[in-house]
Amino acid sequence: MGSNGQDISVQMCARHSAVETRLSCGRCGTPICTDCMVYASVGLRCRDCVGQAKPPIYDIGITHLFIAIALGVVFSLIAASLWILLPGFLSRFGLGFYGLIVMISVGHFTAHFMSRALKGKRGRELQFVAGLTVIFGYMIALPFMPSLFNSYAVFSLLFAVLVAVARLR
Repeated sequence: MGSNGQDISVQMCARHSAVETRLSCGRCGTPICTDCMVYASVGLRCRDCVGQAKPPIYDIGITHLFIAIALGVVFSLIAASLWILLPGFLSRFGLGFYGLIVMISVGHFTAHFMSRALKGKRGRELQFVAGLTVIFGYMIALPFMPSLFNSYAVFSLLFAVLVAVARLR
């Protein structure tokens, strides 16, 4: 008898026909034995159902990639403008710390707007695109501001890429 008073019948495992079981997949109902079962966050699943389940937030299509690349290019142009215009303004206050804040902001907002435009999508593909577009914006600004090519600016760039990638995990 089960906990709710119903009789639980013994079935044979779908993969191992000689093994009796009272377990079944919580998604498809296939009888599974203790060797076949996989613990999921929502209960027991068979190996077939665990392999199929990809959360929709990580399902990135080619259209999503094109939108992300277009947004990334636009945002990298905005970032390049910031990197070209702000250092002259911020040089009065000392560029170091403020430059780092600008770089981190560029990384964060690139990933944030990319995710928002794609209705919360995330994943490795978008992480790659966001990281590349932050670097692309830096490369666009570099010929106009050769002072951006120093160890502190490169460190700030790497930190900005890290923030963009982490935001889309």
